[in-house]
Amino acid sequence: MKFVPSYKEALKRKNQFLNSGLREYSKLRNYDYGPEKRENVSGLSPYITHGLIDIVGHSQECIDLFGEKKSEKYIAELFWGVYWKGYLELRPSIWTCFKNDLENLTDYQNEDLYLKAINGETHISCFNDWVNELKEYNYLHNHTRMWFASIWIFTLKLPWQLGAAFFMKHLYDGDIASNTLSWRWVAGIHTINKAYFASSENIKKYSSKNVDKSLLNYDRSPKNEIVNHEIIKGKFDSPVMNNYEILLVFENSLGLKKFNDYASKFKEIYVVNADNKFRSLKLEEKVINFKRRLEEDFVNRLSDHYQIKLINLHELDNRFLGVSAFYPNLGDVYDYVKELNLNYIYSNLDTLSRSKCNAGFFGFKKSIIEIVKKLKPAN
Repeated sequence: MKFVPSYKEALKRKNQFLNSGLREYSKLRNYDYGPEKRENVSGLSPYITHGLIDIVGHSQECIDLFGEKKSEKYIAELFWGVYWKGYLELRPSIWTCFKNDLENLTDYQNEDLYLKAINGETHISCFNDWVNELKEYNYLHNHTRMWFASIWIFTLKLPWQLGAAFFMKHLYDGDIASNTLSWRWVAGIHTINKAYFASSENIKKYSSKNVDKSLLNYDRSPKNEIVNHEIIKGKFDSPVMNNYEILLVFENSLGLKKFNDYASKFKEIYVVNADNKFRSLKLEEKVINFKRRLEEDFVNRLSDHYQIKLINLHELDNRFLGVSAFYPNLGDVYDYVKELNLNYIYSNLDTLSRSKCNAGFFGFKKSIIEIVKKLKPAN
C-alpha cells in the first residue's frame, strides 16, 4: 500500500472504497492480508489525520449507499479518532505525562532489547516483519497494531511510551491522541485492569503469520499508573470574528470544507509546516516529507483563489500574536504556538462531540449517528 500525498489521491481512494470495499467491510476488516492487499480496509487514515477527508460527509456517503445498519461498523471506526481526540482534550495531563515519561526514558533507548525491537531483530519473526513493514510502508493494519503493541509491552516488556513514540515516528497517519490512547488501552491503563493480549490463535486466524504461543505474553499483568487525569472542561466554540487579517492552517486541517467556510474572509492565509526541531516526538524524514507535500498540494490547489503561502513554524513571530487559526489539536504544534494566544477556530464536529467524550467509547458510540445527522450538509 503506497500513499500519494495529494487531495486527488485521497478522493480516488475514498471512491474506490465506497464502490468496492465498504460492502464487505464488517466481515473482512480484521484480516491483515499484507501490504499488497488492502482492499478490505479504506486506506484513508493518512488523509483523515490531515483533514483531507471530512468524516461527517464521508459517513453520510456511506449511509446513502448502504444505509445506517450496514455502514455502522465502518462509521464507528471513523469516529474512534474523534473520540480519542475529545478524550485527550478533556484530559490534557495525559499528554504532559507522556512527554515527561519519554524524557525520563532517554537512557532506555540504548538498551539492547529496545534496539533489537526497533530494528526487527527479536526472537519473534512476525514482530520483526511488522517492524520492517512499518518502516517501508509507514502504515500497519489496525489489528496488527494491536498485536504489535501487546507483544512490545507484555512479551518484550518494553515501556509502552517508547512503542507509542516508535509508531508516531513512522506512521503517515500518526495522530497524537489516537496513537497515545490506543497504546494506553493495550497496556491496560485506559480501561483500568483491562489490557489487550495478543494470542497466536488470533494472529494465525486474521493474518498469514504463525507464531508459537509459547513466545507470547510472558507477563499478563495490566500496567498501571499513579496519576489520576482529571477532566478539564475547555471551550470548543469558535470565537466571534472581529479580525480577518491573517488565518493560520496547521497540518491537521488540510481539507476544503472547513477551510472554505472561513477562508474567503481573510486577507492572508499561511499554511504552517513543522519540522523535527519543534516536535517532542521526532518523525522519520519520510513522514515529515509526506506532511510537507500534502501542505504544498493544499497551497497549490488554492493559490488561484486566495492569498495563501506555505511557511515554517519558526516564522511565527510576534506579528502573529492573537491571529485566527484552525485548532491544531493537543500535541507538538499546539505546545509550540500556545504562547501566541491564537484565536482558535474549531470544527462543528469538535464542538458537538467533545462533551460526549468524557467516558468510554461505547457510550460515545450511541451518539454517532445523531452527530452525523445534525452536521450533515443541507441539500
